[in-house]
Amino acid sequence: MKEKIMDSFSEQIEIVYGFDPLCGWCYGFSNELKAVIDSLDHRVKFTLVNGGLFAGSRGIKMGQINAHIKRNMPLVTKITGTPFGESFINGVLEESNYPYDSKKSSVAVMVIKEMLPKRTFELASNIQKEFFFEGKDIQSDQFYRELICDYPIDKEEFIRNLNSKKYIESAEQEFTLASQYGFNGYPSCLLRKGTSTFVLSHGFVKAKPLIQKIESFLNQ
Repeated sequence: MKEKIMDSFSEQIEIVYGFDPLCGWCYGFSNELKAVIDSLDHRVKFTLVNGGLFAGSRGIKMGQINAHIKRNMPLVTKITGTPFGESFINGVLEESNYPYDSKKSSVAVMVIKEMLPKRTFELASNIQKEFFFEGKDIQSDQFYRELICDYPIDKEEFIRNLNSKKYIESAEQEFTLASQYGFNGYPSCLLRKGTSTFVLSHGFVKAKPLIQKIESFLNQ
């Protein structure tokens, strides 16, 4: 059943994806989301919104969350089929003082949205894969230089933007937008049609039923 939040709509359909770079379930959902986008990108608009779940003042140290991650990794992998890498498990996951803070990676998403918008979802997914599988340090500028090495953009301009007040504030504004959308858990997907907004999913969901749900709106 469609959960309707607001009234009245037009023909334009937009899928709003709420996520956080350090959300393990979002990492597990990334392949399903890619399948949805590959199937429907020519028919609907997809927008990514940073939730700020672990950003800034909400960030913590790895030692405060690694026990929770260790308990949940087997479940995430069992349900989503997405593995966590040994480099993560035996590396950064054991670094108790590592900042579990998604602000910098959220800012990186804001920068790519402006510099190369068509690769926004790809960059967001790759940040998660590099962290949760490869165990890379997503707090370092060098990580982002390497991440965008094949992107047709000015790499040093990207790094300047990554550390600029403008994009940091843009990320913070998007955290507020996520709250206004009503995102209170991740991953989440909304569908906007004109001035109406509908909840598509809260938490992990397979691509096929999500595609079917979106197509039901397209066929109205």
